[in-house]
Amino acid sequence: MTDWGLWVLDHGLPELPATVEIGESVPVARWVGPRFASVLHVQWMWSDDHDRDYLASEVEVFVRTASGWDASDAIGGTSWFDPPLQRPSWVGPRDARIVGQHCSGSSGWSCRAVYGLAGDEAAFIEVIDARGVIRRPFDSAEGAFVACSDATETAEVRVLARDGTALTVTAVV
Repeated sequence: MTDWGLWVLDHGLPELPATVEIGESVPVARWVGPRFASVLHVQWMWSDDHDRDYLASEVEVFVRTASGWDASDAIGGTSWFDPPLQRPSWVGPRDARIVGQHCSGSSGWSCRAVYGLAGDEAAFIEVIDARGVIRRPFDSAEGAFVACSDATETAEVRVLARDGTALTVTAVV
């Protein structure tokens, strides 16, 4: 998954497949900041007999170093929605909802990511912290988003419409 995440950080989100196959990890959202980055994947978690298979989100966080991006020692996530590569019908055009949070890092750094779903009026994601405001375009066709910041500091994550109005303050982390 790390190689796929690194590719997404450098090249953007790929075109989505029609479905998520067992054994595949599909990146559905990304955040690239000046120091931290994260990628939200959707994949199947499965058992040997496939009686308890389920779709799950997995978030991987990264820190920028002199040589590029370094991944954290852990990933995290929760169950995901089926069908996984479509905006759920319960997400209205101006909705933005956090569905999970993940915090991890490695020696000398810690990053917190929040992830969720937003309606089709979502145009930007913002992270506001002590260093200022970072605004990125909303680039996920099915409505998934992820944003991250330094886990040792307070930050606010907002999903914005094209005119800059907040769809909602999604999280204060």
